[in-house]
Amino acid sequence: MHNLIELKNTFNQFYDALVISFTSAVNYRTSNRVVEIVVSYYPPHRDHKLGPSEVRFIFSGIKEAMYHFFKDRFSIHVLADEIYIDYENEYYIFDFEPIDMGDKLVRNPNSKFYVECKDFKYEHLKGLSC
Repeated sequence: MHNLIELKNTFNQFYDALVISFTSAVNYRTSNRVVEIVVSYYPPHRDHKLGPSEVRFIFSGIKEAMYHFFKDRFSIHVLADEIYIDYENEYYIFDFEPIDMGDKLVRNPNSKFYVECKDFKYEHLKGLSC
């Protein structure tokens, strides 16, 4: 199991974050679906002159995923200022449109961008810990 405290401290708050890549694929032999999301963001304690960081999330063992973020039929527009991250009933939950209650984030029941999965990994592509 991943260290949720470390993940929440690292990814709960993105600054000027933008989803720059999204991929969803199914292995037809195993029926396993994989979702990959790349986010460009400015880490809170890093000089913005150094430019944005990028992180790739790879989700597998998908229970449920919603990713309806098309502005119109020609473009997508996804800002991800915060991510609600939790672990419930053996599934990790990543809600990219959480509700900010001031002192904590809660899952948005009307979110159009979330992933529930058995496992995930992430890697810094640019900026932090590359």
